[in-house]
Amino acid sequence: MLVLSLALLHGKAAHLKIGVPENYDGIFPWYLTKLPDLPSTYTDLMVNGDDEGIFGVESGFLYALKPLDREKQPSYSLHVSFTASMHPQSFTVEVCVIDKNDNVPVFLEESMRGSVQLGLLKVLNRMQLGGIPFMQVEALDRDDRNTAHADLRFSLLDQTPRIPASHMFHVDVTTGEVSLTEDGASTLDPEMCGRYKLSVMVQDMGGKANAFFSTGTVLVEVTGNTWASPDPVRLQENLPGPYPIPISQVKWSGSPVEYSLEGEFPEMLFTISREGVIYLNAPLDRETQDQFHISIVAERPDGREIAKPVELRVMVGDANDNRPTFPQMQYHTVVKELATKGTEILTVQAADNDDPKTDNVRIFYRLAGQVPENPRNLFRVDRDSGVITVQADTMEGTAPQYTLTITAEDAKGLNSSCTVIVKVLDENNNPPVFSQHEYGPFHLAEDAPVGATVTAVAAWDADERGGDSWVVDYRLESGNEEEVFTLVTDRQTNEVSLVLDKAGAVMEIQLSGQETNVFVFVLNLMRGLNGFEAGTNLVEGGRCVKSLDKEALLLFSFSKTETWSYSSLYLQSVLDFERENEYILVLSAQNPVALVRGRYGPASTATVSIFIDDINEGPVLSQTHYEVTVREGEEPGRVIATIRGYDPDSHPIRQVLLFTIYNSLGTTGGISQLNHISQRTVPAEQCVLQDPLPSTIQRYSLRGDTKKYFSIGKYSGELKTVQALDREENSTYTMEVVAEDGRNSSLSASTLVTVHILDVNDNSPVLVGDYSWKYLCTPRWEDQALVLASRDSDGPQHGGRLNFSLRSDPTVRRNWKLTPINDTHTNLSLNIAYLSPDVYTVPFTISDSSSPPRSTFINLPGLNTHSVSLLTVTVCTCNVRGNCRTAAKQLAGMPTIQSTLGILLGTLGVIGKHPAECEIAQCSPRQGIILIVVFVRLSYQNPPPSGKANQERVPLKMSL
Repeated sequence: MLVLSLALLHGKAAHLKIGVPENYDGIFPWYLTKLPDLPSTYTDLMVNGDDEGIFGVESGFLYALKPLDREKQPSYSLHVSFTASMHPQSFTVEVCVIDKNDNVPVFLEESMRGSVQLGLLKVLNRMQLGGIPFMQVEALDRDDRNTAHADLRFSLLDQTPRIPASHMFHVDVTTGEVSLTEDGASTLDPEMCGRYKLSVMVQDMGGKANAFFSTGTVLVEVTGNTWASPDPVRLQENLPGPYPIPISQVKWSGSPVEYSLEGEFPEMLFTISREGVIYLNAPLDRETQDQFHISIVAERPDGREIAKPVELRVMVGDANDNRPTFPQMQYHTVVKELATKGTEILTVQAADNDDPKTDNVRIFYRLAGQVPENPRNLFRVDRDSGVITVQADTMEGTAPQYTLTITAEDAKGLNSSCTVIVKVLDENNNPPVFSQHEYGPFHLAEDAPVGATVTAVAAWDADERGGDSWVVDYRLESGNEEEVFTLVTDRQTNEVSLVLDKAGAVMEIQLSGQETNVFVFVLNLMRGLNGFEAGTNLVEGGRCVKSLDKEALLLFSFSKTETWSYSSLYLQSVLDFERENEYILVLSAQNPVALVRGRYGPASTATVSIFIDDINEGPVLSQTHYEVTVREGEEPGRVIATIRGYDPDSHPIRQVLLFTIYNSLGTTGGISQLNHISQRTVPAEQCVLQDPLPSTIQRYSLRGDTKKYFSIGKYSGELKTVQALDREENSTYTMEVVAEDGRNSSLSASTLVTVHILDVNDNSPVLVGDYSWKYLCTPRWEDQALVLASRDSDGPQHGGRLNFSLRSDPTVRRNWKLTPINDTHTNLSLNIAYLSPDVYTVPFTISDSSSPPRSTFINLPGLNTHSVSLLTVTVCTCNVRGNCRTAAKQLAGMPTIQSTLGILLGTLGVIGKHPAECEIAQCSPRQGIILIVVFVRLSYQNPPPSGKANQERVPLKMSL
């Protein structure tokens, strides 16, 4: 007996639950439990709820009068009541009958039947002994199913017959499901054996040894397989309906199954009923999908697949429902204008999505339109291939572009179109031609600036405007050998402008004479207005002597000896009426690409005539700046430079190099005119002596020479010195030379002249400074010296380093020592340890660094041999602070002792006056201040300046 639970509420028994085993076979009454918590005094104790009278109460105990059977009634609910303290009370007792294994499991049917079909799935995995179940055996055990008493286990005892394998079937031990083994699924054959008898057993207690069991028989019929793939179905696309349309059916002939469809198709396009009928629910489109592979799945009601899926193949038949289309709506192609008839231009191809195995995809092409329409029959398109070719004999003279409309159509008449843009490619079959053979004459002033436009002309080309065949290249064939003009072409209009140019030339000229001097220079000349700009290098023996830049009218020197030589280079303006007053230019026009047909004829050339108008031009000077050097002190009147120029109106120089050579004697050389030389050797002796340039430049004058040190020849341009020049007074002079035209004074040119005075060693070095108050201590103090300074008024090339040297007297060199500090200072110090105090004269010489040097002899005292001074160099004894000690001497102009005493006595007499006398004499008490002025003549021979406080003074000894 087991008391399960007891609950009390507000002091009253509420509920009592006890467990009692069934089938008790002991002594009765069988006391089950003592009723708990009954009061000590109670009356009327009774139990209700037992219709069979099995239960009763006595002395507070609950008892049973006979055994209980759980299978008959598993529990009882009893009501216990009593009276305590005059109050009735009650509670409930629930009696649960505890199960015992007293029932044998039995099959629901003594003889069970089932059928198995071919095609059932085999064992799904190795852990699973059987495959898909085709039936189930069921058993019943009346014991409590929540206990092991009703835990049933199934097993297969025997199979009859044992063919074609001894283990054809399998019974699931827990569920009782019957399925084929792997051998059974593989070898099942209804023709070999159509019926099997299986002996099965069921056990309780989970199949333990003490379990109850029973056996049964299962008859299994083997049936044929009706589960197979249906025949393929061919459906026409776009069926009119109505939908759904049944298209096929499958059937599983065994146990109940549920069907489903799987495959690559839109949801609900195909469905299957419970009977296995397959339906089409919407129209099909072959172009979207031309066939379907539908898997039909059969499953048990619990969702497990019972057999392998079968497949239904649905093929979609084509209907001509698609028009041919082009892959692109617009095509671009080109054709040369000289293309011949039959030339292929382009192939267009359309595509039809209908079945390619049918005539629905056969496409026909035709030319539906041409813009512009004329001329007609320029192109054609092949009906079957879509190849577009040239139909006309030639494309010359046609429009530059055509738009064709090509239509593609199938057998049903469905069609679409595309456009083909054909660009006619221009070819160079037309040469450019001028509208006239001669242009001009045109007038151009000789002073026209570089870049001035003479005229603009154009040649007409019949080829396509803007193309390479239309572009014209112009060239001056003749008349411009000096490259005076250039051509500027406007590529937008093909118009060419004739422009005054600034051309370039390169000349290399070698000059050689009878001597060893060889001069090679290279001129890179650039033509410009009123002259040529150039960069000129003078090379001597492979070494660059001088680099000339800016204008080509330059003055440079070249020489390896003392003979001074100059060379002036003159070049004319771009235009010069006196040199050339008319130009006849032949202009040609051609295309940059080759002509494919025809040739260039006379119409592709033209003549341009240009007249040069004379202009009165101002003078031109050879240089914008002259650099001249003159030795100082040189004799006045010598020519130091010649300013050269010319009047372009009076000198028709044809691109000439004009050399004017001066030697040391001042003799004028000659002129060598070299016409268009690229490289030539000109011996000096070939130069012809002649007069200088004609004096068309009337007047030269100077500006800025305020002191009138220079003069210039009014017509010769020779610059001379008027007086000797001193570099120490002024080392550089700058002035301006002005050249005026002889006919028009408003036309002038100017240049700057800078004269550099070359230094001459005409000044001796001198000693500078005052040394009269300085002294040296004896015995000699270490590092004590007099610092001597000197200077030379000449330039650094002559007076850079000054040399001090003692006189070659043994006594002087024994007593004194000179130690250089720098180029202009030296230290004078004692050379011996002791020299008796006295005033000494130290003779020495100062020399400059020129060759030969200039020198000055110096005696101390004194600044030099020509200047005597009373100042002395003193050697004296010094105190510990370095102050010189000497005996006091009477100084000229200082008070004597007698005068000092007289002043002192007079002062004392004034101090001794009676106060009353002061009143009469109007004396002030403040006049009592005694001012004693004592003039003392010191014995210093050379007193130092007032600033030299460090030198000790010896006061005059006196007594009052």
